[in-house]
Amino acid sequence: MNRIVILIIVVATACLALPAEIDVRIEVPSRDALRELVNTGLGIDNYKVETGEVFGVVRETDLEALLALEYPLEVLPETDARVLADISKEPSGYPLHSDYLSFMNQIVVDHPVIASLDTFGYSVGGRPLLMMKISDYVAWDEGEPEFCYISTMHGDEPPGMIFLMWFIDSLTDNYGSDPRVTRLVDSCEIYINPLLNPDGYVSRSRYNNNSRDLNRNFAMPDGTEGDYSWSAEIETQAISKWANGRFASNVINFHTGALVANYPWDFTNIRCPDDSLYIFIARNYADRNIPMYNNSSSGFDHGVTNGYDWYEADGTLQDFTYWMRGGLHLTVELGNHKTPPYDSLPDVWDDNYDAYLATIEVCLDHGVHGTVIDSLSGDPIAATLTVNPPSFDFYSSPENGYYHRIHLAGTVDITASAPGYDTKTQSIIIPSTGLARLDFELNSKNPTTIFSADFEVDNGGFVTHSFTPNPQEWEWGEPSLGVVAAHSGQKLWGTTLDGQYSNESKSRLALEDIVLPDADSIVLSFFHWYSFQTPSSDAFHDGGNMKIWTSSSDSTILSPTPGYDDVQSSWNALIPDQLSFADTSFAKQWQEVCCDLTPWRGQTVDISWDFGSSSVNTQVGWYIDDVWIYYSSDTTLLTEESSRLPKHCEISISPNPFNASCKIDLFNTTRGKLKIYDMQGKLVREIPITPNEEQNFTILWNGTDTKGNDLGSGIYFVSSPDRTVNKRIILMK
Repeated sequence: MNRIVILIIVVATACLALPAEIDVRIEVPSRDALRELVNTGLGIDNYKVETGEVFGVVRETDLEALLALEYPLEVLPETDARVLADISKEPSGYPLHSDYLSFMNQIVVDHPVIASLDTFGYSVGGRPLLMMKISDYVAWDEGEPEFCYISTMHGDEPPGMIFLMWFIDSLTDNYGSDPRVTRLVDSCEIYINPLLNPDGYVSRSRYNNNSRDLNRNFAMPDGTEGDYSWSAEIETQAISKWANGRFASNVINFHTGALVANYPWDFTNIRCPDDSLYIFIARNYADRNIPMYNNSSSGFDHGVTNGYDWYEADGTLQDFTYWMRGGLHLTVELGNHKTPPYDSLPDVWDDNYDAYLATIEVCLDHGVHGTVIDSLSGDPIAATLTVNPPSFDFYSSPENGYYHRIHLAGTVDITASAPGYDTKTQSIIIPSTGLARLDFELNSKNPTTIFSADFEVDNGGFVTHSFTPNPQEWEWGEPSLGVVAAHSGQKLWGTTLDGQYSNESKSRLALEDIVLPDADSIVLSFFHWYSFQTPSSDAFHDGGNMKIWTSSSDSTILSPTPGYDDVQSSWNALIPDQLSFADTSFAKQWQEVCCDLTPWRGQTVDISWDFGSSSVNTQVGWYIDDVWIYYSSDTTLLTEESSRLPKHCEISISPNPFNASCKIDLFNTTRGKLKIYDMQGKLVREIPITPNEEQNFTILWNGTDTKGNDLGSGIYFVSSPDRTVNKRIILMK
């Protein structure tokens, strides 16, 4: 009797007593077999290329399909410390979910000045998804690098959750006494989500309550789905939308099941634009963890691996966030044992603690940062930043205009662009240690708005046109699949919000009866994201374009910037043989599109977004947000260019504490408004700033609010116009 038959008999007999999820070891002849395993429902934890061993989790209901592949398979004994403790009726040491919630809430009670807690969503089972923020001015957005730690999106991998709870304790308890911790809290906004899959943690399951693997559930950079058809879980949607609203320069999410620092891409063997930078930050982590550094199994380079080089994983969180937001993202596997005995965790914690700190320190020691502001008003601008040599775009905050990007040393060109402003490109030399500062003052085009819509309150007055019997796909609302998160806010227009578009779609979205003034430089601006069918037979069959209509039968295809991808084939149901946006959106994110409408000035027009597909193969489609039609004045509003390198703003306050009044001196400041906040982060006073030629300004403040009312004794915070500098000020009456 051969080995596979023996194993089948053993497994079939054991199934009567096995749990719903089974840990298995499988021997495969080559890496090519991994896709077969995944298609049966196996969740891979580790693949050892040198032995051909695959370790993973399979549901009991999927075991028969896995066995049918006839690869040697061994059911592994139960090693989950929580399960074993439950069997022996002993405490496992791992906290209950209620203990976790109490811990997170108590941190805020004990450290209200530097810690705040946000519920950014709920699990399928209704459990809150919590994000802790730790920063010296925790009540508002500062001009500082943002960093995020996430853990336990697989519920049967809880050590990372425990370590992040301990790390929160370390940051809050040691702030002010440990110089290294104090520097991080003073200089960064640190976000920590210890438990992304609370339902899985409670049920001791890899999966959420819908039996989905959350780390295979994200949209992929090539526009295809992960290991599931498009069905984004609410946990997936919640963390996607949270990430889309933040500006994290680096994210790390923790797992167990292996011992390695893993970097993108997971889904393809193509190297990402930041491959060298990823190797640098992965080495920065692994080199500080001795067991990880010594791990060269599975083809690892001293505890570091490219994700796809290890094994292909489709729909991972790290691929998604890097692709969508341009920030870096690592997946760190903390150990081969997924849920080890609780009393073994302190030793593993000691192996990782230095790396936890050093990873955040990369944000402060390597890269470029600055602000993007209006050149005249000093107001912050939500801009798109583009780096050359090319990488993914990243963004500045609309709250304070601040941006930050980790980057290796060298000379780079950075371009800042925003709707209604002239684009500006500047060069900067990034040092081998430290952050280079590069500020942007963009010149407004002095726009006059003809039409604008962000689709949050209503659908913007857009209408759809149907071409019966072909399906009409355009929908307004909140997406749950595909792009998942809107460009701004929550709502947008998309070709289906919860699935892939249909075959033979004829879908027209129109903005009607737009009166264009007799003016120059009329611009249509909008943001879009798309992923259509890939080329087949050397042609594109699905895609979309924009048209302008002067009558119901007279239309012209608009010429966008950036331009169309290619011509559609004759198989496209609505726009055959027309220029269009086409292909999948690998290496693309939300992108601004501009069209010149000046040739139609003085006319009343309709504008349409036309989407069509062929009779075979579909994708997730086309999404549109933040539409704006405007024209500029004859002269762009300019500010005098300065050739000097930007200097960091400084604030001096005297006396401090004060009683009747104090003097606030600003040095190297920009135009804008100095803002004063109370301890709860409430804005109590704004003071306009118009610096002199030396960029200095002095204010006398008598402790009153914006309405002239006397404020009470207490601690207040003074924030510079560019939000890069904050100072405590104490009022004593």
